[in-house]
Order: sequence, then structure tokens, then C-alpha cells
Amino acid sequence: MQDGRPFRFSGPNIEWLGLVGYGPFNFEAGQNERFPSHYEIDDALATAKEMGATVVRAQTLGDSVGCRNCLEPTLGHFNAQAFRVMDYAIARARAYGLKVIPEFQGDARAEHVGSTADIFSSWRGGANFWTDPTVIGDFENHIAHIVNHVNSYTGIPYKDDPTILGWMDCNVCQYLAGDATTSWVSTISGFVKGLDPHHLFMSNASLLAPDAQLVAIPTVDTYSQEIYPHWSPLFGQDPDQVAPAAHQAAAATAAAGKVWLMSEFGWDKTNWATAAELQTFLDGITADRNISGDLFWSLEAHTDGHGWKPVPANEQCQAGAGDTAPPTHPDPSGSGCYTNEDGNWWAFYYTGIPSLSHTAADMAARGQLLRTHAYGMRGMTVPAHSIPPAPKITQIKDGRIYWQGSAGAVDYSIQRSTTGTWNWTTVCNRCVTDQSDGWATTSPGIYRVIPYNLDGRPGPASRSVSSWRRP
Repeated sequence: MQDGRPFRFSGPNIEWLGLVGYGPFNFEAGQNERFPSHYEIDDALATAKEMGATVVRAQTLGDSVGCRNCLEPTLGHFNAQAFRVMDYAIARARAYGLKVIPEFQGDARAEHVGSTADIFSSWRGGANFWTDPTVIGDFENHIAHIVNHVNSYTGIPYKDDPTILGWMDCNVCQYLAGDATTSWVSTISGFVKGLDPHHLFMSNASLLAPDAQLVAIPTVDTYSQEIYPHWSPLFGQDPDQVAPAAHQAAAATAAAGKVWLMSEFGWDKTNWATAAELQTFLDGITADRNISGDLFWSLEAHTDGHGWKPVPANEQCQAGAGDTAPPTHPDPSGSGCYTNEDGNWWAFYYTGIPSLSHTAADMAARGQLLRTHAYGMRGMTVPAHSIPPAPKITQIKDGRIYWQGSAGAVDYSIQRSTTGTWNWTTVCNRCVTDQSDGWATTSPGIYRVIPYNLDGRPGPASRSVSSWRRP
């Protein structure tokens, strides 16, 4: 409930808001951990807002340990710059009217030596992360530094900031914790509630439906699961039963007086073969009042300079790359995307790009289904698309103009003037996109870039730049 009214939401996971490249298989894909720029953070949050989101989940706003740019690079030592980046992301989410779900323990890999649990364990000579009191104490110290941290942009302690919807414990850690799961979740949730009794505590430990012992933990408010027909054979589940099982889990959790949501779900072709299948799945979520929210995996953004951020975990879907499972349905591309871990099937770019699993048109169409669903979860009519912000020309090189993309823009026009900034001629009428290699200037002059949204409405033009000088 929020202000006495039911609060239902849909939105994206944006794993990299705190740290780009901190995740499975990023090293093999040639990506190393780096901080996202302010522009990348703002672009992603603006895109989430355009998609109707009210909540985003970001694993790296809490879970990053064991690397130079992590929140906790070495045991008991914390990185002020990493916290500064997290501060900016949370402050900007607040400005966009979005709530954030940080997470303390995930399946990402710092410097590619193991998960959060592996790293804490290695710091104590291999002691068990899930049961050893010393290691649990180390992890609680990590948590306390986050929960008690004061945002350097807003001056608000995280534990007092309503921008944070709740604290999430882990990423389906039952897979690693096994029989220790209930005890560990009880310990960690109790510790967090002792520091911060105001926010929700969210347990994302369950592989499938949370069992009676997990649901009975008094310091846990919400339970969540990750819904992927793609991965269901790994857990002995029929892909066709994934959606029905989600509704059953939601009903059982609600009957126990707790909240149920989807911390992740697949939006793509390897989970739902057609857009119509995805629509049926989304309609089922909207109609089920036992489901309080859902978060698709995973939103990407424009990058600094020009174009889109590269596909994360880009293994090119080759057989043997990452975890494998029997295919949910035949793979017409023969690429391996239907059985492996690879950003080519799950990375989502709002106006659509081609990948090994999708055409640009298919990705864009599924994005509009997600947008309609987000407004439906809020009980709202879908509005017109927002006006994209002004692009920024970043470079004119070898006769080509480059610009930073504009959130929500599907394409751009280029205008040129030779007599001043008041007399413009359109030399490229919506002829370039963020996938284009910029635009080749035909002759010297003053140029500007104009974005257009999916309704064909223009946004404000970029600042004008002369082709005789650098932007």
C-alpha cells in the first residue's frame, strides 16, 4: 500500500546502475568493471520513466565486492567513489519519481573470480558464507555501511530515503545456500530490520515458490521469484508450467499475509516465442491481484559519445557458453541463444536493435507491450510517448557528426545552416538512428540534431555546432 492505496508496479532491472561490467561472463566478452557516467544513468532512468516504470531493481546498488571499483574492494575497506556513483543513481531516481530496489548479494562476478558469496568466503580462508558466524558478520558490516550511508547529493541517509522501496537479500541464493537458506534469510532480514525498520525487506532467495518456513519469517515483508521458461529445465520445471506456477506461488504467499512479486522475468523470444505469447503472459500478471509487481530483465541505455551501450555478457550465444539447459523450443537461428546465458537474448534496448535473437522491429514491438503493461499495472491509460530531450553533439570527425542519444528517440533529423543559427535547412529528414555511424556532412556549415519519438513528434534540437570546429 502507498498512501492507503494498493501499489502495483512494473519496471526494469538495470543491473549496472552502480557498476558497469560487474556480472557473469562480462570479462570473457571483453568488458571490465567501470563506473557508469551520469549521462548513462540519466538516460536509463529517463527511458524507464518513458516506459511507465515506477520501480527499478539494480543489483550493483549494494552488491559489488572484490574489485577496484566495487563498494567493498577488500575486506572492511569501502570505496568512496563507488558510493558517490550509487548516491547519484538514487538521487536521480528520486528526481524521476522512481523507486529503487538495491540488492546485497548477487550472482555477479567481481574481477571474474566468483560471486559475492565466493569473495566473502575467500576473505576468510574458504569459510562458509551461509553459515560461518565470522563471514556472516563481515557481510552484515557490508550491509550496515550501505543502509547507514548518507547520500552525498541529497543529505538523506539511505535508511530514511523513501526512494528506496526495499532491501533485497540475494539473487535466488537458495541455489547456493541449500538447507541453510531459511536460517540465513532470517538472520540477514533481522539484522537489516534492526538497522532500518521503515523499509520493506524483500527475500529473493527462492528458486521456485517460497516454502512455508521462508514465508513464516517475521522480518521478511515480500517474497520474489525470477520467471524464465528459458531456465526452467534447470530446476526440473516444464517451461509451459512456469506462468501457472507463478500465479500459484503468488496466491500462496498472499494467503500467508505477505507480498509476492517478480524480481525478474524474461521479455524475449527465448522465453516467449511470439509477441502474442508475451502479451498473454503480461495480461495474466495484470489480472492477478496477488502479484504486486514485476521487473523485466534487463534494460540497457545509450552510451557516452554516440550509440548504445554494447550487448553485455556477449558470448554470441555459442554452445557451451555459460549454464546450459534443454531448449524451451527449437532455436531457428542455430546460435545457441535458446540454451545459454547471453545478453543477445535478454538485453533490451527501448527503440529496438537487431540481435542474434531479435530483429529491431520485434524488440521494439515487445517494448511497447512492456510499456502498456506497466501502465496497466498502475490502472492507467497508456499516454502518448514523451518528448525526447535534446541530443548533444559530441564530435565531428572525418566529416561525420556524432551525438549522444536521446531517451525515447527512434530516429533523428540533421539540419544545416550557412548564414547563421536562424536559417535552417533539413539535409537529413529522420534518416539516421542511434545505430548509424553518425552522419556524413555534405559541406561545411553549422549543424544541429533533432530527435523524434515513436509518435513522430520532434524534441528540442541540440545546440548547434560548426563543422569547422570541435563541439
